[in-house]
Parts: sequence; C-alpha cells; structure tokens
Amino acid sequence: MIELSGIQWMAVADILAFAVVALFSLTIYLLISQSRVLFRFRNSISVSVSLTINATIFAGLILRSYVNASHGNSVSVGFANGSFNGTLRLGEWLIGIPLQIIVILSILSISRSRKRQILQKLIPATLLMIILGFFAAINADKGLRFMIAGLAILPFLYVLTFLLRNFTEPLNHELPDISWGFKTLRKLLIMTWSAYPIIFLIQISQDSIAGSAGVFVGTQTALSLLDVITKGGITLIILSIARSQSEAEGAPE
Repeated sequence: MIELSGIQWMAVADILAFAVVALFSLTIYLLISQSRVLFRFRNSISVSVSLTINATIFAGLILRSYVNASHGNSVSVGFANGSFNGTLRLGEWLIGIPLQIIVILSILSISRSRKRQILQKLIPATLLMIILGFFAAINADKGLRFMIAGLAILPFLYVLTFLLRNFTEPLNHELPDISWGFKTLRKLLIMTWSAYPIIFLIQISQDSIAGSAGVFVGTQTALSLLDVITKGGITLIILSIARSQSEAEGAPE
C-alpha cells in the first residue's frame, strides 16, 4: 500500500485521464485525415489508428485499475486482487511496439519481402524484451530484477539500432518535407524509446515492488506522457510524410 497526499493522488488520476483523452482524440483525428492521403498510403494510417486504439484501451484499463485500487489517498500496489496493475503497460507494449514497428516500416520505400524479413527479426526480439521485462517487474528479489532487466535491454537495443539503420536513405529524400519528417521521426524514436528503459530501471530499483510514493507518482506521470508523445509523435509524423508524398504525386491538399 502506497500512501499518497491528496495532490499526488489527483495528479496521477489527472495524467492517466489525460492519456486516455489525448490518445482517443488522436484516433479520431487520424480517422478523419485518412481520406487526405493517396490510397497506397492509407494502410500506414490504418495501422496508426490500430496503434492509437490499442493505446487508448490500455490507458483506460490503467486508469480504472488505479481508481479501483485506491482507498482514500492510499493505493494498493502489487499482484493481489484489487491492486493497481502496473503490468498492464507491458500488455500494451506487447501489442503496441510491434504495431509501431509495422507503421514505421509501412512508410519506408523498401520491398515487401524486405519488410517481411525485418519483421521476422524484430518481432521475436520485441516479444523477448517484453517477456523479460515482465519477469523483472514481478520478481521480489531486487538483484534478480536488475539481472533480468539487463537481459531485457539487449533485445531492446537490437530493435532500436536495427530500425535506425533503415533510416539512412529516407533522410536524404529530395523533398524537404519528407526528409524533415524522417529526420524528426528518427530523433523521436531515439529520445522516447531510450527514456522507457531508464524509467523502468528506476521503477524496479525500489526495495519493494510497490516502491515509494514519489517514485510511483513520477513513473506513472512519465510513462503516461511518454505513451502520448511516442504514439502521437510517430502517428502524426507518419501522417505528415504520407500527406507530403501524396501532394507530391498530385493528390489534392
């Protein structure tokens, strides 16, 4: 059980609710904007919509879990019935990270067979990363948590570096808007994806699974904001690239 002040409890509730509303609004915007790109780019937007819908559903589940686990300003954290289920984020990442990889690959000008080869390498690495992260999160032994988390970072680094290597050619695109979009997407991936393992390590560094009130408020706030920035940034940049390419090929603005 974590004892929060009234302000801390409200801050976490507000940021979790903000994530739900922001991700839902983003989904609506993507759906409305889908008709403004050429047909061959609409698959990228459809995958983006799937990504934001998945994130919205899990953000809602996390908010409900937080409210149900609260008793006044105290929050029950752990794995007992009625406790706050922080591992819901891992469930969201289990679906969301592969979708992020798919939506990024969908906008790259590479062959379908090459995309399939990349997915066959990255999806197993992603699943391994999240499974190891789950066992690190639920382990009661602090030393073992760090050891498993260290193993989980290895496939994470593999996935991130593999993706970034495939951005070399699009960065020099002849159209400035498209080149800018890929450069921005590359920077966003580096910044946001690098932040997740840092927050995760802070979370598991606590002596107990519940941790302190300050760390709980900080990690929930940071993870919620990161989810919105990552999903929002990736999908909006993908939409911008798709629209720029569509306009360059004669589609109406």
